Amino acid sequence: MQGDDIRRPFMPKAELALSRIVLGGAILSAVLFVLGMIPIFISSPDIDPKSPVSLDYIIDSMASLDAMGLIGIGMIVVVATPLVRIVATMLLLSKSDKRLMALPIITLVLIIAGFILRM
Repeated sequence: MQGDDIRRPFMPKAELALSRIVLGGAILSAVLFVLGMIPIFISSPDIDPKSPVSLDYIIDSMASLDAMGLIGIGMIVVVATPLVRIVATMLLLSKSDKRLMALPIITLVLIIAGFILRM
C-alpha cells in the first residue's frame, strides 16, 4: 500500500511528460512536412511521384536540407517519436515501478527485432 502512495503524485507528472513527447514529435514532424512541401508546390520540381527515390538521394537531400530532405527528416521524426516515448516510459517507470518497466523493454526489443528482421 505504501508503494501506491509514492506513485500517485509521480504518475500525473509522468503522463504529462509522455504526452508532451508525443505532441512535440507530432508538431515537429508536421512542421517539417509543411516546410518540405511548400517549395515542392511553388516550384514543382522534376520529381515523378511514380518513380522510386533512392536512399542516396534521400540522404543527400537531408544533408542539404532541401524540400525532400525536410520531408525525410519529418518521416524520421514520425518514426522516432514512439521510440523516444518508449524509452522515456522506461526511465520514468524505473523510478516508480520496476515490475512495470518490463513492458516497455519488451516492446522496444520487439520493435528493434522487427527492424532487424525487416518484418
